[in-house]
Amino acid sequence: MNTDVIMRNYPVPTETLRAHVHDAERFVSATRILGGHGHTLVGHFLPTAKNLIAGSKRVELKLPDGDRLVGRHIPAKDEASRAGTVHVFHGLAGSTDSFYMPRAAIAARDAGFEAVLWNHRGCGEGRGLALETYHSGRSDDLARAIRWGRENRGRRQVMIGYSLSGNAACLLAARVVPRMGAESFSETELASLIEGATPDLCIAVNPPLDLGKSAVRLSYSPSIIYGQRFMLDLIECLGDRVALEADSDERKQLRDLAKSARAGVRPWQNVIHFDRAYTGKAAGFRDHSDYYARASAGQFLGKVTVPLILLTAADDPITHGMDDFPSGVTLSQMVILDLQPAGGHMGYVDRGTFSGSFRGHTRWLENRLHGYLRVAASQP
Repeated sequence: MNTDVIMRNYPVPTETLRAHVHDAERFVSATRILGGHGHTLVGHFLPTAKNLIAGSKRVELKLPDGDRLVGRHIPAKDEASRAGTVHVFHGLAGSTDSFYMPRAAIAARDAGFEAVLWNHRGCGEGRGLALETYHSGRSDDLARAIRWGRENRGRRQVMIGYSLSGNAACLLAARVVPRMGAESFSETELASLIEGATPDLCIAVNPPLDLGKSAVRLSYSPSIIYGQRFMLDLIECLGDRVALEADSDERKQLRDLAKSARAGVRPWQNVIHFDRAYTGKAAGFRDHSDYYARASAGQFLGKVTVPLILLTAADDPITHGMDDFPSGVTLSQMVILDLQPAGGHMGYVDRGTFSGSFRGHTRWLENRLHGYLRVAASQP
């Protein structure tokens, strides 16, 4: 294994990014009527761009355990002056078809990058190609995608993680792989242990920094409306895993766990019930509580070693912005907070977002991402 490849980083100065975030215009809601739920729901149902998926090329990344990650590669507008590669990972029960994914690719291309939109294990085009589960602690898979980018695409490698993947992106920025411990790995250790690498810039959009609290909201609070929607997709993924062939005792145990969970979990039950029956154990943790405790990224934000922009909204009905940030943790100097007073969970419906969606224009969130990426592209 040649670890020299992963050491050829193109760092983005943290203070340059921090100054950009400081000077950027704050989010202003389209109307006071929209609260956190309003932004979340309206942002989801507004018209969105989907044309980039049709013109993209499929890529596959075979993982050491036999599973495969499937993505969509969208080339840069000008390959000769390509600034680098932006890897985008979706949230819970999402895929490359999720409404925010093509928009992220547009922001990347407009800033001079190419983009790879990735499906987590068993999602989207990757359905039926993964026996292991994806979850908020899969910083290892994000690292493998970055390693693939360094070896095959070169130049600057940027990670964007939405929601669940935002948590995983924060873990990756701290070089923490939760099921392998709470200590940060060095770059060479990361490459050796999981064949992965860290990006030059991480962007986490509305990450759940305390998984336990977010799971409670998705299971018992008014945010259960999102949790129940997730349950349909999660149960469907279980069915896919039950149908897979298993070529080792360990993978047979994973399939049997999926079979047991599929037989016992019902759509009207909640996210915590699903994690108790399946996610915690399938992900290699003692149980769902152990998973929540060890994979919550907030506790590791003092260990971040690469530039990490954390964009979130105070009225996010699932994550509550930074309210769940653990006391006693001092943020690393590499963390740049972009905290907005409103916006919900990845909605951010300002007047331009509302009117522009019907004209095919980008939205506030993508304009924000474009600004970050433009700063990264301007660095030598």
